[in-house]
Amino acid sequence: MGDLQPMQPGSGLYAIAYPGTITAGFGNGQRAAAGVQIAGPYLFLYTAGETDGMPGKAAAASVEPAAFGASLLTPIEKTLTQHTSACAQKDIQC
Repeated sequence: MGDLQPMQPGSGLYAIAYPGTITAGFGNGQRAAAGVQIAGPYLFLYTAGETDGMPGKAAAASVEPAAFGASLLTPIEKTLTQHTSACAQKDIQC
């Protein structure tokens, strides 16, 4: 997996808006940042942008979407990789 290339905003991952939530205004046109991180057997991906409908190209001028997306990966990665086996996790059945 060492040959993965950096993801470009708008490539690879699709935004998922959930009507009735703050994410309702976040669609593919609002994607401003995307990233990938590898930890153990896991591949973590994110896409981030503004939920107010701001176009992704405008939001990409700020470092905030990328910083927010990357900051979400840290606790998820820690939870999934601080064990000896994925099967040892209480919510995973092997």
